[in-house]
Amino acid sequence: FGHALFFGAGGYVTFVLLSKVDGMTFYPAVILAVLASVLLALISGMVTLRLRGVYFAMFTLAFAEMFWVLAKSGTLRDYTGAEDGLLIRDFVPEALNPTPTFTGNRLEMYQITLVFFVIVFLAIRRYLNSPVGRVMLSIRENEERARTIGYNTVLYKLLTMTFAGMLATLSGVLFVLWTTDKRVKPDLLSLNYTVDPLLYTLIGGVGTLSGPVISALGLELGEAYLRDETITVGSTVYE
Repeated sequence: FGHALFFGAGGYVTFVLLSKVDGMTFYPAVILAVLASVLLALISGMVTLRLRGVYFAMFTLAFAEMFWVLAKSGTLRDYTGAEDGLLIRDFVPEALNPTPTFTGNRLEMYQITLVFFVIVFLAIRRYLNSPVGRVMLSIRENEERARTIGYNTVLYKLLTMTFAGMLATLSGVLFVLWTTDKRVKPDLLSLNYTVDPLLYTLIGGVGTLSGPVISALGLELGEAYLRDETITVGSTVYE
């Protein structure tokens, strides 16, 4: 339940660096955001991975929500913009700005996102088929047995948590670039961006790679195309 922490960190760390550090450019800021997500994963993982079940889920949720509250508060207003968010339009590279009112590179942004998706999909598949991934599968099936035969299960779970955090951070950067108001808002750290990927996974099929992809595609397209549609069933009209 800590996915939103890394998703939001992508936007916040990248654009706080761009706005506050003289001479900082976009791509080095993204790299530093990824490194920050590695640090967050190590900190949260070392604390939470010794917990199990509902205790692990609740602690990771609380850890992520702590940063959401901090981003909304006025304590770091100079950096996060509090509830108003951080205006980023002056720091978005022209080639990565899909907003029609500015450069309008929507097709190029789509192509970049598509390439990113393919790379991430292949990277996850390769990770699962690697020796580390095989150990993770054995931990999923029976952690006690994996520990008994000599694997440090906490270390392997920490590696996987770090890998997932890096992917979420990069996804957060792309998501912020796509926003029309060009602001990094505390909503990026909210529970919605933890629950949505979880729902995609549950609906598409836990333990599969293609299932969550199909689920996310179907749900997002359904929301986009059916939002304003009127459906008539017999004499009843549904909007």
